[in-house]
Amino acid sequence: MLLAAALGAWLWMAPEWKELEMGVNVGDHVGFDVNKTALMFGSTLPDGMLAREFQIANTADYDKLAEFKVEGPIKGMATVVPNAIAKAGQSTNVTVRIKIPTNAEYGEYKGTLYVFLRRAI
Repeated sequence: MLLAAALGAWLWMAPEWKELEMGVNVGDHVGFDVNKTALMFGSTLPDGMLAREFQIANTADYDKLAEFKVEGPIKGMATVVPNAIAKAGQSTNVTVRIKIPTNAEYGEYKGTLYVFLRRAI
């Protein structure tokens, strides 16, 4: 009985997660990317700064806590809030910023933004 209650509580709290591909090109010109399925920041110069916004839609009847983690070569350039609350039946916007170091080499930097969603307590 105790195991069933613990399993039920875990399932109630079990997070769901999403992966968003991220990428930025560092080069000798500035350009943008209108990709709607990934966080592609386009192209910029060393010492450049870019931002993209995405929306978390919560169709559940309870609030969800979204937590974020960036992995890959883009990690040191990316800044995102550690977490956000998506209220029941509403959406919230999240901004990811990329700051290119002054000494960055030209090339493409990629990574993944992991979004973990779970019931907010």
